[in-house]
Parts: sequence; C-alpha cells; structure tokens
Amino acid sequence: GHMITGVACSPPAITIRVPIEQEMRKVPVIVSTFGKPFSKLVVLGTTVNPADVFVIGPSAKLRPLSAIVVPPINVSNWQSSETVTVNLPLPFAGARLNVPSARVRVQITVGGQVPLYGVPIALIGHKKNWNYQFLQGSQVATVVLSGPIATVSALTAQDIEAYVNVTAMQNGRLQTAKVNVSLPQGVQLVQVKPATVKLMAVSQ
Repeated sequence: GHMITGVACSPPAITIRVPIEQEMRKVPVIVSTFGKPFSKLVVLGTTVNPADVFVIGPSAKLRPLSAIVVPPINVSNWQSSETVTVNLPLPFAGARLNVPSARVRVQITVGGQVPLYGVPIALIGHKKNWNYQFLQGSQVATVVLSGPIATVSALTAQDIEAYVNVTAMQNGRLQTAKVNVSLPQGVQLVQVKPATVKLMAVSQ
C-alpha cells in the first residue's frame, strides 16, 4: 500500500472494445403427445400458449435454430381435455428465453375407426427405364384408420397415400416390399392390407 511517484504512463488511458454478438430470434414451440387416452378417446389436437418464443444467444447458434421442441406429453388413460404447464428446454448452452414455460391445451375427443378400400399403392424411388411388376398382392390396399369421428368419417381413398419404396430393388429379382401409408394430421393407422407386396424389377 505505498504510493509510487515519478512514474508516467503513456497513454494515460485506453479503450477496450469487447464485441458481443448476441441476437434475438422468434421461433415456434412444437409439442407432441404419446400414449393412448382412455377407452375410445383420441387426441384431437394441441394448442400452445405462447405459440412462439424469443431465443437470445450468439448469432452463430441462433442461425440454424428452427423451433423449441418440448418433450412429448404422456396422455395415457386421459379421460378429458387438459391444460398442462411445460418447461421450455434451452436449445443450447448459454441460450436465454423470454419465458421459461408454456401452457399446452391437449384436446381429447371420442374416436372411431374407418376402413378405406381401394387405396392405390404408388411406387416411389423407381429408376428410369425400369419396369416394376406386382407379382403377388394387389395394387390397391385397404387402410383402416382411427381418429376423431368427424375427421375419419370425411376421408376417402383419395385422401390417403399408400406407397412402396423401390429404391433398393435389384434387377430381375423377386422381392418383398413393405406397404407404407402417409396420413393426414390427427389420424392414426390401425392396419393396412396387404402389409407387404411381392415385386419384380426389370431393367429395360
């Protein structure tokens, strides 16, 4: 603690600039559910409040960020619609959110099952100048769906896409392929018949 005299400092002061590349980005909150509600009930949909949040952080980490994804909500044996509070996960270390949590309304309604007949089975991933033949199994499928009664009752075969991915098929070999189904939002697949088809791929 003694004062030292006769010492000069040049320059007497300096300015230090510390770059802070913090930005704010608005992204949606995405929520999903898992499990089966009680008896014949089904999940009609979910709403989130707030639907969007602001994320604060370095621009390099915000740039690829597209959403805040909340862990799925377990609705097993729920007997009615419910509203729950969920904590919002931080997308990366050091990130900040304008709100720590969100309220999620899960709507439950009575469900039903509907069979749709004559759904065409499309081929995806087919090669140019190759011929694909169905040797066993029909080129149309019967698809059984479940979901809210008002939704599934309004569907037709044209609303459903059944398809087989033939990308990996080999020339001249009889092969078994799985029938996949693309569904509208809020609708679940119960069964597709046939579940598989036998195909022959021949290069022309």
